[in-house]
Amino acid sequence: MSSVARARQSYTVSMRSSGAKLSLWRRQLRWRAAPLALFAALALPNLVGGDWSVDTPRYAAVGLFALREGAWWTLALGDQPYFNKPPLAFWIHGFFLWLFGPSLFVARLPTLLAGLGVTACATQTARTLAGRRAALLTGLCCAGVVELFRQVGHISLDMWLALFLAWALTLLVRGAVDGRGAPVAFSGLAVGLGLMVKPFVALGFFPIAAVWLGWTGRRRLLGPLLISAALAVAVAAPWHLSMLALHGRDFLDEYVGRQVVGRTLG
Repeated sequence: MSSVARARQSYTVSMRSSGAKLSLWRRQLRWRAAPLALFAALALPNLVGGDWSVDTPRYAAVGLFALREGAWWTLALGDQPYFNKPPLAFWIHGFFLWLFGPSLFVARLPTLLAGLGVTACATQTARTLAGRRAALLTGLCCAGVVELFRQVGHISLDMWLALFLAWALTLLVRGAVDGRGAPVAFSGLAVGLGLMVKPFVALGFFPIAAVWLGWTGRRRLLGPLLISAALAVAVAAPWHLSMLALHGRDFLDEYVGRQVVGRTLG
């Protein structure tokens, strides 16, 4: 075979390979991007319309004060410590407000990003379990949940909690399907971040995950799930223990007494 023929054959193979890769990329983009586009379109009126409402003014003030005054660890509202919630969501929203300037649009923008993350995680989890078509359908259904895109109208701690738990579920399912312990163990990082958004709620991930692993015959992954729980505690414990050491009974009364026990009992 002449050098010209070899070059021509190599070019043909390369073009076919490039075409196959482009086709695969387009298919990947379709089932990943369509749910995100739908969520963004449905959330847009909530992002740009309305006024300061619900807890948004308070949360924005706490987050912006943390960035401007360096009150990162012990959040504050005015001259009073703010023990109602852990600080992670306030750090995120406060950073946006500090970077781009205080406005309602900027205050809401991180909630939109969190909602896109929830939709992406739901789509990926379905892809892992049941393929592209199920992923597309799941993603579109998730994006169309009214309560989800309605949250974009304010600073929503629930949206951030949903994001971190959805991420944890994505890792758990990936590890379970592949039979690998590492993704299961690292799901604890996401749960730990959830514990830094709202008190204790994210801990419910572990008993549910343990039941699912046992029910589906994946008991050997219960060990990595224990590592996951330890990792979650390691992420969240420093802030909680330091608040207890620094503020003692004042922290316990507000954080546990009013925000956890009081809200649970109604």
